[in-house]
Amino acid sequence: MNSKQKWLIGAAVLLVLVLTATAFAWFAGNDSTTTSTPTTAPTTSAPVAGQGNNGESGFATPTADTFGRKIYVPNNPAGQPLPQHDPGPRVECDPGQQPTAQGGMTIQRNFDMVMLYSETDGPTRIDGDLARGYSHSPQGAALAAWNIWHRMREGGDVTKQVLLEQTVHDADLQKKLESEPVPESGRTVEQKRSMTVPDGFRVLSCDDDFVVLEYAVRQIADENGALREPRWIGMQWSMLWRDGDWKMQTANDSGKSGAVHTTLDGFTTWQF
Repeated sequence: MNSKQKWLIGAAVLLVLVLTATAFAWFAGNDSTTTSTPTTAPTTSAPVAGQGNNGESGFATPTADTFGRKIYVPNNPAGQPLPQHDPGPRVECDPGQQPTAQGGMTIQRNFDMVMLYSETDGPTRIDGDLARGYSHSPQGAALAAWNIWHRMREGGDVTKQVLLEQTVHDADLQKKLESEPVPESGRTVEQKRSMTVPDGFRVLSCDDDFVVLEYAVRQIADENGALREPRWIGMQWSMLWRDGDWKMQTANDSGKSGAVHTTLDGFTTWQF
């Protein structure tokens, strides 16, 4: 393993382990964690090529992740919705079993980060820099949570749009968003691309307007090097159905990680 591979593996592990602390530092007002100069990105009404939604459609040449899974690269950095079809009979909110997997799952690279798209549960449209239009089901919530979280980590105007429009937050955060610019993330392209999509998800709590999800994100290595046995890190979010779509709850218990799994038993897994 060369030094670059070791760096990428280490970055991927670090991103999983400290994801919540770094992303929520700005929310909590801890300015000491931010070293980049705040800037204002273009708004959704005036997208600029290369900095977000450029209005293009279709896909460029695909690539692959660490595990050989195909990653679609849309011509629009903000994403490319897929044609939708009815999923048919399936398990959704059933306390006795996990939900049926979404149909037609693909991985897309949006803003240099990996996002989840399906042909049955959305997202169905790109609105500015945001992906919207998820099905009113735990399957839709599972896609929305991952995509909202990663857009939230982009920094700058994209993060601000996500927080304002795709999260349920308190008045203090609302006031902060209205009065201050969100700093750029400062992450490099390599750091953004070092994260991989989960291998699956499970529903911890589910009803018509509230779903708690846990993802299983495969860990490649730890401080001792490459892992000999499979291992997954759990990442948890709470999602609420509001205004006709899923929104993320930005409470302290949403986004926490730390659970370690040695099997995917009990998780709904995807085929990419």
